[in-house]
Amino acid sequence: MDWDPKQISDRELLECLRPHQGSPEDPLAQELQKRLASQPELASVWQEVQQCDGDLARLLQAIPPRRGLEERILSRLKSELEGMSRTGSEGSATLDTAEPEAGHAGRAYCGEGTNPRRRMSRRAWVAAGVSAICASVLGGVGLWLWRNQKRTKPLSSVEIANEVARVFEQTLDQFGTGQSLNSNPPPAGARFSREIRLYLGSTITWRQVTVMANTAVVFDITQPSGERGSLFVLNVKLPDFPSFPPYFPQLQTSRTSLGWWCESDTAYLLAVLGGPRVYQRFLKPPSPIT
Repeated sequence: MDWDPKQISDRELLECLRPHQGSPEDPLAQELQKRLASQPELASVWQEVQQCDGDLARLLQAIPPRRGLEERILSRLKSELEGMSRTGSEGSATLDTAEPEAGHAGRAYCGEGTNPRRRMSRRAWVAAGVSAICASVLGGVGLWLWRNQKRTKPLSSVEIANEVARVFEQTLDQFGTGQSLNSNPPPAGARFSREIRLYLGSTITWRQVTVMANTAVVFDITQPSGERGSLFVLNVKLPDFPSFPPYFPQLQTSRTSLGWWCESDTAYLLAVLGGPRVYQRFLKPPSPIT
């Protein structure tokens, strides 16, 4: 009896035909499309399979792979496919040399071309193998992320300073657009530093930004001369921050000068547009040594 795609169960069709794969002329694909049109429940399951595949792809793309992980995966997948190819070739040769059964002289046992059930099972096997490889990769990446998180060292001052400089320069279009100190005071704990030098006519507004998963209150300061600077306030304890503001900036980019210090459990980072002289005009002069 000739093979009929209608004999394949719904589950087998979903397993051997993955979303966005296969030719529309494939008898299995045509049969699946007919069933999807007539069975709303099966169509719903098919959409869930597509969604799961898309979510898995996004997760794999979002996780930064370890160095050399891609090469190891590709090497392992290549060896798996080569082993499957050798196994398939040996099975095909065995079938080609077999004698036809009595009464079926006109029927050839020559592999996938005339044995759709075997082709389907081989596809299912390949899909299962790829799924197992993906599951092992996800498990390994998840374990590595968990271990890495457990062993994560405290953030250094240079790391936070670089991130503050980046946020300062990327949010210059929001400079001075925050809330007024008089009408809307900042959250409790976001104290303005006594080390900042203000002049007659200086204006201050405040806003909130995110710095390395920490919420920071930013005081935007505009001096009467037009010089602009932002004081970032973080309620985090950073042991390597000095206890007083440095007179010279500790970090400079092409546009920004930045220095940092701490007062109790509050970290302050002053970022200004300009060089060291502009930075110094935002700080009170150091007290004379007696």
